Parts: sequence; C-alpha cells; structure tokens
Amino acid sequence: MNKQLITLSTIFILCITACQKKDSTAFNPDNLKVSIESPLATQTYKKGDTVFIKAAASYTTEMHGYEISITGKDSTEIWGMDEHVHGSSFSIDTFWVDDQSEAQTLNLALTVEADHDGHQKTENRTFSIQ
Repeated sequence: MNKQLITLSTIFILCITACQKKDSTAFNPDNLKVSIESPLATQTYKKGDTVFIKAAASYTTEMHGYEISITGKDSTEIWGMDEHVHGSSFSIDTFWVDDQSEAQTLNLALTVEADHDGHQKTENRTFSIQ
C-alpha cells in the first residue's frame, strides 16, 4: 500500500510539473515558423480520398502543441485534432478522409501554441473537394 501511494504521488507531481514554461524569453511571433506542406491549394479531392496533412513548426524555445481544424461552409468544423507536444521543432504527419457529399472549398487551419500564455500562430490552407 505504501509503495502504491509513493508511486501515485510521484506520477502526480510529474504531471503537475511536466508542462511548465522553461524559458522566460519574451514571445516574438517572427521567430515562430509554421509551414504547411500538404495539402496543396491546387489539389482537389473526391469523397473517400485521403487528405494527407504534413506540416512543420519551429521556434527559438520549447513550444507546447498544435491544433488542426478543417472547416467548410459557414466556418463549420468538419474535422479537428490537437496534440500536446513539446520541443523547439516538430513535424506533423496525419490525415483526414474526405467524407463530405458536396463540392466546396475547405480551410485547413494549423494553430501552433508557443507557450501556455496564449501566444500562438495560425497558418491557413484552402483546398477543394468534389
């Protein structure tokens, strides 16, 4: 019982301290680089196609994650995901399968969280589905 309490206490402490800002450098949005490699703006997808989402982010200090959102008409979210990752750079490699039944232009928004103070940068990419 005592070992379990110590183990649980250790895990709890690690969870609380694992995601603290390690650098007190002031946020500079020019240093936060976000690029979307795919999908390309010139690509058109059909229902059932896999839309591969490849992107990269880098910053001068450790970042804290990202969120991806695909929106359609009236800015209604069709698909989304978020990841809590740490590092001064990371790559994103995921996908979405087109399940829409009408042709439209979609917007992919990639928002990278620089820190837990709300500093972020968003890159957008539009692409078409039929």
